[in-house]
Amino acid sequence: MDPQQNQQDADGDYTALRLVLNAPPAHQSALLALSDKVEAFFRHGPDAAYVAFTNLQQAITGSTSRRRGSSGLDIAVNPDLGPLSKLFGKVPGISPSRLWMSPGMTTALVALLACATDHETLHALATDQGRLFGGLPSLVSTRDIPSTSLAAALGRAKAAALGPGRRTTVMVVSLHDAGSLELVAPPEFFNFSHYFPVAVGPEGVVVWQAWARNSYQLDEYIRDGRARVRGWDEAARFAEDFDDLAGREEDAWTEDINALYKKLFLGDVNAVCGPDGPERPVTPRFKAWVRIYTLDNVTYENVTKFRWVKD
Repeated sequence: MDPQQNQQDADGDYTALRLVLNAPPAHQSALLALSDKVEAFFRHGPDAAYVAFTNLQQAITGSTSRRRGSSGLDIAVNPDLGPLSKLFGKVPGISPSRLWMSPGMTTALVALLACATDHETLHALATDQGRLFGGLPSLVSTRDIPSTSLAAALGRAKAAALGPGRRTTVMVVSLHDAGSLELVAPPEFFNFSHYFPVAVGPEGVVVWQAWARNSYQLDEYIRDGRARVRGWDEAARFAEDFDDLAGREEDAWTEDINALYKKLFLGDVNAVCGPDGPERPVTPRFKAWVRIYTLDNVTYENVTKFRWVKD
């Protein structure tokens, strides 16, 4: 095909993507607007979503975003990702879409859309999510600092959502493999750590997930209807199951633990760590530790702060 025609087709694709990302959400509530915006990223496929997400990170970390008024930022959409574009073209089996298996990308996308426009928060979310969301904990911290309860955090967010302010909260839940910190050679084993964002508003609760071990991508999770608004009872059961998993301490990765982990995160550790799986054997001792990072009082204006423009 004519290279000029290819460029015209690409320009048309990203023009359509900009229009989708700039369209006002169908809902005025912060929770539903956030759900709309996350879905809009994938309206033209996961590859285009990766371009927009990378442009967003590059604009924030390189300070090339342009402030619009007191609460808006302009982000240029450019499909040329520099060295990344060359990598995707040369390495077999690597494409932008597969990177949406990353819990880190999933969490960063939701958090960047939900947060306020102050430069410090945006920059931290775009550059150092690991540290901001809890990072790799030390053995001392897992022993001295109590693990956080998702059920308790959900209860506080629900009270804020149904209280006079009708506030929306976004939480980043980090489940850490604390048992691996006690091993002499932890790299020899599969680490079950996982994290994901949860939004809580007057309408209910939304959970977004991806699982990086040859499992599912964020766009597939959304496509299958799993990023729907959950009622309070369903959300409470999820939080209780999560706390049940996080509160266990076993000398082995048991079938019960695997079943509960799979129920929560859709990831089958036994399958990927089994004799025919692609991963190392799972951590021989199960001990978890939880941190929760919170964005309070997320507003509709936060969610709609980005405007996507042609580079």
